[in-house]
Amino acid sequence: MSFLALNVCLISSAFDVVALPLSSTLCPVEGDDDAEDTSLCYGLAPLTEKGRKGYGYAHCTVMQLCARALDLKAVREIVRETWLKFRTHVLESKESLVLTGLSDGPIFATTEDGRTVRLPNITVERSPDLMWLHETIVRELDQYHVKVGSEDVAKSAFHRRFPADSNSITPEWMLSFTSKYAHENYAPHITLGACTEKNVAAFSFLQKTEIPWRECRLVVSHMGNFCSCFDLLDS
Repeated sequence: MSFLALNVCLISSAFDVVALPLSSTLCPVEGDDDAEDTSLCYGLAPLTEKGRKGYGYAHCTVMQLCARALDLKAVREIVRETWLKFRTHVLESKESLVLTGLSDGPIFATTEDGRTVRLPNITVERSPDLMWLHETIVRELDQYHVKVGSEDVAKSAFHRRFPADSNSITPEWMLSFTSKYAHENYAPHITLGACTEKNVAAFSFLQKTEIPWRECRLVVSHMGNFCSCFDLLDS
């Protein structure tokens, strides 16, 4: 039986405008395949480009799960129906998704020379609308979340073109999403990539930015390393 590491997330070309310049500065990806620790490189690519190793799309995660490949159609249908209902509501309310600042992000790995690899991110406001979307998706998709029995099986669920082989945090984050990172612990954000720099948030600046909901789209993606939004499965 095959499994898929899925990320149900918001994407937008407006995210690219804000996040890509920060990503290229804070999380540059080595172009040389022989460079040290290339498996720990992660940056953002525009939505107009096809996914490639070391990159992912700017996104705001709503839920992560490990699902059976056979259940993908059902997952996509639930996401589509939920988004249609949600979109009608937010367009009437004229609310926005609000980007509030920068965070150093969680530690996901360690380099061979002992430096920590963090995933700096843009923080997103936990608005009532976003929390409704999060809670609804988690409730509806929990039936498809599979708690696999080993780390190797969990790693195999990630995209082969950007495998999660360099660290154990990536599969753990996916498997523990609903128990550790959902509901009252949900901290919406847009990851900028991976870097070893310290105090990124203290030395960078992001002005509060409102993204109209009409410019966003809820999609299902096949995750790559660092829980990246690597391959869009919604079309």
